[in-house]
Amino acid sequence: RAHGKGEEQAWHEHGDMGLELRGRQRRAVSLIYLGEIDEGRLLLNEANAAAYGGSLRPYDTVVLYCNAIGTCREVAAFDEASQWTERAQLFCDEHAISAFPGVCRINRAEVMRFEGKLEDAEKAASEATQLLAAWAPRIAAAGYAEVGEVRLRLGDLAKAEEAFDQADGLGHDPEPGRSLLLLAREKPAAALASIRRALADDLPALTRARLLPAFVEIATAADAVDDATTAAGELAETAERYDSPALHAAAAAAAGSVALARDDPHGAVRPLRRALRLWQDTNARYEAGRTRVLLARAYAATGDAEGAMHELAQAGSVFDQLGARIDAAKVDALLGRDAGTRVTMTFAFTDIVDSTRHLEHHGDANWQKLLRQHDTLVRRVVEAEGGRVVDHTGDGFFLAFPSAERAVAAAAAIQRGIAGDLPFEIRIGIHTAEATSLGDNYRGKGVHVAARIGALAGGEEILASRETVETLTELRTGEPRSERLKGIAEPVDVVAVDWRGES
Repeated sequence: RAHGKGEEQAWHEHGDMGLELRGRQRRAVSLIYLGEIDEGRLLLNEANAAAYGGSLRPYDTVVLYCNAIGTCREVAAFDEASQWTERAQLFCDEHAISAFPGVCRINRAEVMRFEGKLEDAEKAASEATQLLAAWAPRIAAAGYAEVGEVRLRLGDLAKAEEAFDQADGLGHDPEPGRSLLLLAREKPAAALASIRRALADDLPALTRARLLPAFVEIATAADAVDDATTAAGELAETAERYDSPALHAAAAAAAGSVALARDDPHGAVRPLRRALRLWQDTNARYEAGRTRVLLARAYAATGDAEGAMHELAQAGSVFDQLGARIDAAKVDALLGRDAGTRVTMTFAFTDIVDSTRHLEHHGDANWQKLLRQHDTLVRRVVEAEGGRVVDHTGDGFFLAFPSAERAVAAAAAIQRGIAGDLPFEIRIGIHTAEATSLGDNYRGKGVHVAARIGALAGGEEILASRETVETLTELRTGEPRSERLKGIAEPVDVVAVDWRGES
């Protein structure tokens, strides 16, 4: 706290507004950790608003943006951290600044992980460790821990362990990842001992809150239900104190887990439904999927088999899209091998490019109006081509069509409609594959491939797997290129579809 005041006084001594604002940010963080939350947040908002005003040197602005990201991350305000990440990236692009400085790279990767952008998060954190290892090993160590967390979610346990060991070797305790890795390897007793050691240290409440959800998960798996109950209670108290949506969601999920462990499925439903809603509100797709699995268990135990099937189908589809292999396999086991019907469909994923930048430019009210126009256009075209909206994630769609021809026709119509009427670009990925149909959703490797192809596409581009469109003889495409997709053993040939010309 005194350090923050010293930096704030530097403005009066040196006439440096950037240094003063950085001091205010650090003082705000100190106040928050000391429990003076309202005062700290007020000071932080003032400093962040000044940084956003555009009157500072570019370097100072980037540092202040990055401090804002880090502070939001500390209090688990990942929705705000995501917005600051987009602003920082836009500022870097506009001022030809090639990269985020220091630890901000790691914070940015964590925000991506929170949003379910697992492959992007792994790439960002891995690149950061390579650039930082030589001159900032302490920061690189945090980067290795983040790489491990992402790989754990992707189901690559061996490489996750390697990253955690690298973090440990550079002096960073890779918790809760290391304990969760032990749990993933079906060693609940060892996992519980590991997470107990991490929580035995004298840690601030916010730091403990980053470990407590893992403790609850591990303790319930190890039949240490009383310990899980205590941890869930502490997490709830921290959530009330710091009042961020992600903390409230984690606390509600923990309460639901404890209720399930105590054979009280009826008591689990309400907190789990609240957790799911909060995760969805903050765009935490992976955590929302994990919560759906718990909710399915609660529904099944209360006799609601149809509700359980719905939640599992939704969770499994999300895990397929994110590439979370172990979680997807667990859903398959819960559903049973014979669940669902095998079908061949053409899947398409759409996404607005740089949506946060457009939100900043147009303002919230106008942006919501533009989103409604976008959504209406997509749904109208999809219905006209005999397709179906499987999932809608705010600025993107997961679509299914009975044939590649109809999927391509819909994608072209959507691109033409966007280009003619709306001030932003979208990208679309298309792939035909066999999948499992579960109610209103689809599961399987083909869904994952389609999602990854969509992520590869650029603005105003329709990118399709070559095998999907090669029989559409009147369609014009670019030259094929081979791409390696995360979680897919063989490379996939993709082509860009010419939607501007005549088909």
